[in-house]
Amino acid sequence: MKKLQILAVCVIVVLAVSCGKKDSALDDMIQVEDGVTVVRNSMEPVKVPGGPTGLVLEKNLRIGIAEGDENYMFAEVRAVQVDDEDKIIVLDSKLINIKVYDKEGNHIRTFLKNGQGPEEVGWPARMYMRESNIIVILDSRNRKYLEFSTEGECLKEISLGDKSNIYRSWPDSLGNIYCETMDLAPDSQVLKIIKYDSKFTEEEELASLEIKRNMTEISPDNPRLICSVRADDQVMWANSTYYCLHILDPTGKLVKKIYKEHKPVPYTSEEREEIEKQYKEMGFPSTLKLVFPKEHPAMTYLISDDRGRTYVCTTENNEDGQVKWDVFDEEGRYILSFYHQEEEYIFVIKDDQVYTICPEDEEGIPHVTRYTMNWQYE
Repeated sequence: MKKLQILAVCVIVVLAVSCGKKDSALDDMIQVEDGVTVVRNSMEPVKVPGGPTGLVLEKNLRIGIAEGDENYMFAEVRAVQVDDEDKIIVLDSKLINIKVYDKEGNHIRTFLKNGQGPEEVGWPARMYMRESNIIVILDSRNRKYLEFSTEGECLKEISLGDKSNIYRSWPDSLGNIYCETMDLAPDSQVLKIIKYDSKFTEEEELASLEIKRNMTEISPDNPRLICSVRADDQVMWANSTYYCLHILDPTGKLVKKIYKEHKPVPYTSEEREEIEKQYKEMGFPSTLKLVFPKEHPAMTYLISDDRGRTYVCTTENNEDGQVKWDVFDEEGRYILSFYHQEEEYIFVIKDDQVYTICPEDEEGIPHVTRYTMNWQYE
């Protein structure tokens, strides 16, 4: 009996030590350095107790047809957003309009006026949502920032004046507007992420990247800054060349860094030949030398959902040509990856639904697709 009791105690001790090591390993990933939380992830995902270990996307809705009812046809899908009633809002940058659908995909209304006058839009470069019910438009041609209700009423219109270098913008719920800007000089290109107030009168530089230019050379993959505003009004940004996410609080203070080891993806000879062919077809002069970097960027895009998870689009592909997405939990730990069609851009992740845009499918039809997120647990 005593031997059995001793054996039982030993088993309990071993289990306790084992569990302690597991929790300790997870905790060791997260450290505080100079007041900033730093999360260091390896190339392999970690198992978080009670957390998902896999994700499968299941298509449940598609909007976009080749012919028929014009309310369901697109010329150039630029963005998709979702409001707090699950209405699906689609921006067509060629037709210069916004189409609104209910959650079943039924058309409700179409609005937006093409022009240069008040409440009119010349070329809508981007569309985002503020507080889940206000549509935000960046009009690059007329240099304006506009806000609309989902009913189509113009709520705000601000002239950007000489701020012609803004090419992306994201609002938060506090009235701040975060913008990606680009300035060109004879020998360099300067990218910045700038935080503006609600009237574009005050600004604060959050990140900057200078790229040296050679007028006799061109690269298919220059480094770039990537930005996204989370549901909790924290801001994420990254330099595409290396795998590190910077998380800022609404005041602009750096509060977290998320690192992840990644596998470099070199250019294949087939890719080089295809890109060279495309550049010739676009009419680039033969005197302009095409220079390839050693490898593809570490990432191309990042987004967060309404539950605090972060999703990073990498440049890794599987055998089917799908691109690899890395998923991080609320703490910044790398928990899993999934693959998705490269031609579909993930724009919104909300209520366990993924909304994507596709400029054109194999039949040349632009469309919007919604997927259900089926989380897998061991």
